[in-house]
Amino acid sequence: MVRLFLVFISPFLFVNCLQAELTDVEVSTIHRIDSNSEIQYELVKGRLLFEVDPDNSYNQYIVDLYLAPLNNNGRVSFAADFELLRPMNPNEGNNILIADILNRGSRRAIRYFNFATNYDSPDGPTNLGDDYLMEHGYSILSIGWQFDVPNNPALLRSYVPVIEMDPTQDNGLVRSDFFVTESTSSHTLGDRGHFAYPVNSLFADQATMTIRELYSNEKTTLPSDQWSFIEDNDETANSILSNEGDLNAVVINGGFQPGFVYEVSYPSHRSAVAGLGLAAIRDGVQAIKNHLYIEEYFDNTPEPMKVIAFGDSQSGRTLRTFLYDGFNYSETGEVVIEGFMIHLGSNARGGFNQRFTQASRAVDRNYDYPAEVFPFSDNFSTNHINGQVDGLLSKYEASDYPKIFFSNSATEYWRSPAYLIHTSSDGEIDLMPLASSRIFQFSGTQHVPSNNFNWSGDQRFSIGNNAKYQWFLRALLQAMNEWITLEI
Repeated sequence: MVRLFLVFISPFLFVNCLQAELTDVEVSTIHRIDSNSEIQYELVKGRLLFEVDPDNSYNQYIVDLYLAPLNNNGRVSFAADFELLRPMNPNEGNNILIADILNRGSRRAIRYFNFATNYDSPDGPTNLGDDYLMEHGYSILSIGWQFDVPNNPALLRSYVPVIEMDPTQDNGLVRSDFFVTESTSSHTLGDRGHFAYPVNSLFADQATMTIRELYSNEKTTLPSDQWSFIEDNDETANSILSNEGDLNAVVINGGFQPGFVYEVSYPSHRSAVAGLGLAAIRDGVQAIKNHLYIEEYFDNTPEPMKVIAFGDSQSGRTLRTFLYDGFNYSETGEVVIEGFMIHLGSNARGGFNQRFTQASRAVDRNYDYPAEVFPFSDNFSTNHINGQVDGLLSKYEASDYPKIFFSNSATEYWRSPAYLIHTSSDGEIDLMPLASSRIFQFSGTQHVPSNNFNWSGDQRFSIGNNAKYQWFLRALLQAMNEWITLEI
């Protein structure tokens, strides 16, 4: 079935052969991408429409799914932006799909494997770098999984149901910590331009604000008459979480000052089913790897594609959460992704599937958010504090374990104890990874390689480490390709 609606130079195309989880695909544009590779590529861009069964056991770990409204099929509807870079001639592809797990809505695979810059734009990647992935015939799928990314047309997002809870009830607290680099009169309750949860004004008197100079210092609670909540009038703050008049920012007498950590805890009555973003990755990848998408394109490629998921830092932690929460099983119990390249994920997961989740919050920039939580290793281990036995892959049959590469820079060992992925939780005993996993440390490198070569003036005291580990990632990609396709 093809419905013609002109958008730029391309029609909206709708799928007529879909899995139950993926109900429709809206393609807003298809166009050729300039590349120096002999294999010519095109970009497919649009939106994926999904629905999931809240009674399906494989959806049981999606937090608050039972509170979401149901459609006429008795399912929960949601959607996600997507981009697919693919060879124009499918016979020139290598039948490997890279699931590019976005970092706060931003594309990663082109940046790391192709050494590309200017890879985010409303029209898709404008620079393919040195075309490494294209020369080797990879297809790259990017799916927006995070619902609260900043209002920027270059970023990809998910569209999940908002839960409006009874404001007369205690529905839990939201916590927002922040610091400023210059004095300011007000501050959003969101993180770095991300959407903020509104204050439940009926319980606003339960809110608290604390201040401290260092994270390790004792918190000092500020009297409530020294600060108050306001509506954030910044247009970029508008979100599905906020209605006109909602309180989603804070002011303080005398303004916020540099050199302090401020922390606000407050009640809210509006959240979102954020875990459906992980379901979007699961169900979008599952459908496209099996060519259940504009099927005439795949007439000459009947075999399902193999999938390698790549994520870095925040999106590396997303993949660790994806695995731990059981999302690598489809609604029908099939393994979705064969290989995982979890880069810079350290030992951590994140707030990607919970009520009042704030997916942008980072391990070092923010404090006490759900990131470095047991279990840390893929193999089963014992929590030395409470005796819990668990592992990242505890929800899977051993025969369904995916192949995994864990890679970290030196930063992850200094900043967040990455050693916990290969030691006991007390750091006393070495742990062997599962036979399906490998662990790599890019020794002497920093979190993101620096491009700063300016050795003049005061900047010479803050020169970053420009050792580029992307070469290692290319080697690991080739190794993962061979591991999941040839078992070598």
